[in-house]
Amino acid sequence: MRLAYRSFIPTLLSAVLMWSTPASAWDGIVTGKIGSIDVNSGNYFDFRVNVEGITSNACGPGTESWVYLNQADSNYQVFVSILTTAYATGKTISASLTNDAGSFYCHISYLTVAG
Repeated sequence: MRLAYRSFIPTLLSAVLMWSTPASAWDGIVTGKIGSIDVNSGNYFDFRVNVEGITSNACGPGTESWVYLNQADSNYQVFVSILTTAYATGKTISASLTNDAGSFYCHISYLTVAG
């Protein structure tokens, strides 16, 4: 009985550590107030956001400073509504980003707004 108990504890500890360690699928996170918004057409970086204080490398070395959404993205209208409201009210955003297949552009994948 004691041997089973001794092998159970390390197994349980390993499982807890594995599931409690946060996994990150993001290539970068930008946090700050929105400095400006640019709008484009044609599903080519349609809605671009410049976050104050981010001058380059938003989601990795050599990437742009602005982050974007495309109209074809799921929840596009919700993201745009939240971002424009955050811009108008001066709220701080935190955007989790993905790099588009090794390009220089950072796609907004997750968004949080704070007071």
